[in-house]
Amino acid sequence: MIASMRLTLRFSGFAVASLLSAVAWAEDTTPGYPEKVLHWTVEPGETCNDVATALYGSPKQRDLLLRYNAIDCNLALPPGATLVVPAKITKLPTARLRAMNPEVRARPPGGSWQPAAAGMALSDNESVNTLEDARADIFFVDRTRVFLAEHTLVVIYGTASKSRVAKMRPVRVELESGEVQAGLAALRGERTMEVAVKGGAQVSAKSRDSVIRKKKQRSTVSVFDGSAKVASAGKSVSVPEKYGTSFEEKQAPTPPRPLPPAPAWQSGSSSGVVLAPGGQGKIFAAWGEVPKAVAYRVEVARNADFSDLVVREEVPAKIHAFRAEKMPAGSYYLRVRAIDDEDFLGLAAKGRDVTLLSASVASQLGSISPGKIQANPYGVLELEPAPGSELSVDGGPFGPLPKRIDLLSTAPRDLELRMRGGAAVKYQVEYSPVSATVEQTGPSAVRVELHGFEGVDVARRVQPRLRVHVGDAIRELALSPAGSTSFVASLDGLPQEPGLRFDVVDGRGRALGSATIDRGSEPEAPSTPPEREPPLGITAPPLVPSVALSVRWWTPVARRSGYFAATAGTEGGERRGQAHAVAMGGIGNIGVDALLASGGFGDAPSPDDAAWLGVRWRALSSPHLSLAPALRVAIPTGRDGAPARSELGLALGARHGRLTWVANAGGRAQLEDGSGAPDGQGFALLGATFDETSWLTTYALLDGHVLFEGDTLGRGGLSLGAEAGGTWFVGLGARVSPWDDLGGPFFGQLSLGVREAR
Repeated sequence: MIASMRLTLRFSGFAVASLLSAVAWAEDTTPGYPEKVLHWTVEPGETCNDVATALYGSPKQRDLLLRYNAIDCNLALPPGATLVVPAKITKLPTARLRAMNPEVRARPPGGSWQPAAAGMALSDNESVNTLEDARADIFFVDRTRVFLAEHTLVVIYGTASKSRVAKMRPVRVELESGEVQAGLAALRGERTMEVAVKGGAQVSAKSRDSVIRKKKQRSTVSVFDGSAKVASAGKSVSVPEKYGTSFEEKQAPTPPRPLPPAPAWQSGSSSGVVLAPGGQGKIFAAWGEVPKAVAYRVEVARNADFSDLVVREEVPAKIHAFRAEKMPAGSYYLRVRAIDDEDFLGLAAKGRDVTLLSASVASQLGSISPGKIQANPYGVLELEPAPGSELSVDGGPFGPLPKRIDLLSTAPRDLELRMRGGAAVKYQVEYSPVSATVEQTGPSAVRVELHGFEGVDVARRVQPRLRVHVGDAIRELALSPAGSTSFVASLDGLPQEPGLRFDVVDGRGRALGSATIDRGSEPEAPSTPPEREPPLGITAPPLVPSVALSVRWWTPVARRSGYFAATAGTEGGERRGQAHAVAMGGIGNIGVDALLASGGFGDAPSPDDAAWLGVRWRALSSPHLSLAPALRVAIPTGRDGAPARSELGLALGARHGRLTWVANAGGRAQLEDGSGAPDGQGFALLGATFDETSWLTTYALLDGHVLFEGDTLGRGGLSLGAEAGGTWFVGLGARVSPWDDLGGPFFGQLSLGVREAR
């Protein structure tokens, strides 16, 4: 409490004794001030020298009277005025950094820039600079304060006392660039906050909230509370509340004009109480458009006067929404302002307060989202109440918010939360499904399975019971745990009757599931699908881009699949490529396949434009060996392609653990006269695969060919590659050969497709 006293200026023993008594009484801390203070009521004719002598023993201490009072010590003091004065002689810094965010620098007179710290003392002529995303709150000794936005540079000037003695206006800071928000403390008497703007202008604000913005040569002043006088180039204007003015350096200020109106909050904006899962919540704000706005400023603070800012964002005019995520639990205040095309900061939308309450569903038995709580009906909602937070359950009266809500005992459908006297926010509670099944496992036993209880302490929270209806009586059977959510019960002692009804209930009698069982009957053995035979070989084997050697490695079983492949390489020193598409399938032991090939790119395109159609029959299938003959026919698809051909072959293969092998042998012959393909040929292919993992298979393949066209030619090569994937797969392979013709010395193939699961 501030001590209040009134002394007549008489230097008598009584006066001195009264003074000492008052000073001693003021030893208690004075809230809101950096030191202990007194009230002094001015008597007629008193001067600063008189009061300083009475209080501190010397007129030299009269500067102390100007620490908290806007008075002129060169004139007589106004009779009856009440002064706030230090209780004793002290020396305090001009101002302090009361709060700040990182990247704030300070520079003493004649010194260099150094990182600033919260609580740091600021002396006369000291500079403060906020860098990107930084803010600072400068609190002066007389309780006036200045807020600095990012990229703002100011110079701290002398206290009001020194300025008054020197007959100067009591400038607090000089703004060189950026933005400052000036605010006056709630002290008695008429007071002004003085801010100098580089270039010769000065703003005298009788205001709790005025903002001065300086960008390059132009400055704007927005007055949100009280009034301000703006002087520049020898001219001045008075700016009332909710008005603003602007000026260029060394030019007169413009006439006051209304500030941009406040945006209107839109539905869905956060307000009231919001649950924050795990102690971190979201704050959402949406607002309407303001004419001539070029940007909007959104601010989130921890206090109503927005001195403790958490978020300050400026967004383009096309954006009308803002969301802050992972905000710690606590109370927050939101406001949004428009910035118009003349760089005036507008009026703030009516403030919205949001309280984030830490909340969670215990044991991760649910989740919390805006307006909704999803939880297991046997879970517990845990809360961290804030002072004044209240709760209403299913439309009932509001009461203090508890630390936990047992969903098993209360089973709420709707929860409404609010801060005392504020608007309520409703949360709908949705419960995850839970059930139980009863299955007979033998002539004298049943098994109970609980579903949807993962993570629940079943023994303590659920306490399941098994009841059986015998005639008009109900008997309860003992359940023995067989797992976290499984139980077994004996049917010994029950009558051998058909259609016995079994009910599973929890400890409160809530039904979880029912079943009708014929006592004594043997349960049917569950049917199991036949085990699928693992495939042999690979799905997309390499195909030589040559009419003579384009024999595809195939297996006794046609695995349902479809894929595209592209092959590229060199032949005779020229680049050559081919694309083809394959589809396979079958029913039982009969398999069919189709291949469409096109040799349409490269220096010397291949003439093998053909569609191959084939059928195979698995004549032998055993765990150790599979065998299948096959017949294929090629139909030309290009005008200059090879003639129609037929292919007859045999496939033999087997699997040994992760290793498979497949061999092909057969021959081809022309079905019509034509050129571009051998008159006849024989082939043999032998390859093996290895399953590296469930999704990766590698392979190696040797191919050999005997061609009959005048002379007899022998050709062959070695292919290596791999296939990766499951239902969707990709394949990569390469072939090398010692011959430069008929497929060339090297080619690579890339394939992509879909196939039946293993």
